[in-house]
Amino acid sequence: MSFFGIIGRKNEFSRHLYLNLSYSRRIFESSEGVWPIDVSAVFFHSFSTEKDWSGLISAFHPAEQARISRFAREEDRLRKAASHMLLAIMLGEKLGAGYRELIFRRGGYGKPYLDRDQAPQFNVSASGALVVCAVAQAEVGIDVERVAPFEASAMRLLLGHSESEGPAGSSEQEELEAFYERWTLLESWLKAEGTGLHDEYPLAAFAPKPIAPKRFHMEARQSGTVPWILTSSNVAPSVPEQYALAVCRRPEENWTEEVLLLDGEELAKRFGALLSRDARYAEGENNKR
Repeated sequence: MSFFGIIGRKNEFSRHLYLNLSYSRRIFESSEGVWPIDVSAVFFHSFSTEKDWSGLISAFHPAEQARISRFAREEDRLRKAASHMLLAIMLGEKLGAGYRELIFRRGGYGKPYLDRDQAPQFNVSASGALVVCAVAQAEVGIDVERVAPFEASAMRLLLGHSESEGPAGSSEQEELEAFYERWTLLESWLKAEGTGLHDEYPLAAFAPKPIAPKRFHMEARQSGTVPWILTSSNVAPSVPEQYALAVCRRPEENWTEEVLLLDGEELAKRFGALLSRDARYAEGENNKR
């Protein structure tokens, strides 16, 4: 996942986000699938610091603290911490579990999973000041990218077009949006497959089949498996930055394009509540003795 920097428009941006606490935005309903997919997002700001979250981070599993400490820049450490807290909140609240009950392992290609019987599947992505997480019954992939300027010639080559000329009738902005849509769709598919990005699937060769506006089919790599469904969207278009988002899911799952938007303060509050479940559980066990 590439990094384009944390934004610093504190007042305008945070005002929008506070209005969007516990807010869901529905774009359209899908008739496919019966298992709902939950997608949440957190915008964390330049006024969030490690000092603000130090007490919460110190409660992370030791392995997670070690992963965070490997990043040299504070904003990268904050992004990693926000990703972990959002994932823990979504899983803990869904399962009615405390933080210490959420034991994470890593499988092939380093993809994390929850070590628990009948555990939900999940995937996390981050770009700029945005972290997103999807939780589902079956395999799921999610990717987000902040839409930032990109050199036109390089973008066209990556998409398989002529270096000097893009698709006929497309403006520079349309080319840019098409690039980020294709990129996020590709990453979400590879993450759902559990492989991550590699040279075997260049962007120019990635060709999902359109089945509806912003919705696509993509063949599964495993033979005999039904195609994936990919959906492309934008997150919170009224904030000063635009983000491209894509979700890759199984046909039996259903994502209505609802995204629950939180800010750093709400994230910390809900993660603290998750930690309090551990404390209440420990107190109850002690009372039994």
